[in-house]
Amino acid sequence: NKPVVSEVQIIKTTVADTYAYLTHESKEAIRQKKHIYDSKDIVLLSNFDLARYQVLDVEMKEDILNKILDVVYVNELENIIELRQYFAVCDDIEMMFGVSDIRQLNKIIRENTGIIRLYLDGNYQNHQKKIDNGDR
Repeated sequence: NKPVVSEVQIIKTTVADTYAYLTHESKEAIRQKKHIYDSKDIVLLSNFDLARYQVLDVEMKEDILNKILDVVYVNELENIIELRQYFAVCDDIEMMFGVSDIRQLNKIIRENTGIIRLYLDGNYQNHQKKIDNGDR
C-alpha cells in the first residue's frame, strides 16, 4: 500500500491567480515558456464554476471585442439575436474568442453595447439600401 498524501494549503492570492499558476497561464509561466494546459482537459469537482474566477485584462477584452465586431461585420449581422445565434452554433467559443463560456462574451458585449449597436445598425442600414435599390 502506498501512503496517501494529503495536503491542504491556504491560498494567499485569488482563486484566479492560483488557477493561472496551476495551469501555467500566469505571466511568469508564460515568460518561462511552460506548457499551458488546455481548459478542456481540466477536471472540475463539486460543480466548481471556473469561469467565475477567470478575469480578463484590458488588452484581452479589447481583442475579444474586436473579434466580436469582425463577426458582426463579416457576417452582416443586423441585431443582437443574430449575434447570439452565431455564438450558439460556434464550434469552439474558447478557441475563437479566448473565453471559456458565453457569460464572459455577454459581459464584454454589455460593456461595449454602444459600438456593437453601431455595427449592427450599420449592417441593417446597408441591407435596407440594397432592398431599396432592388439588390436584395
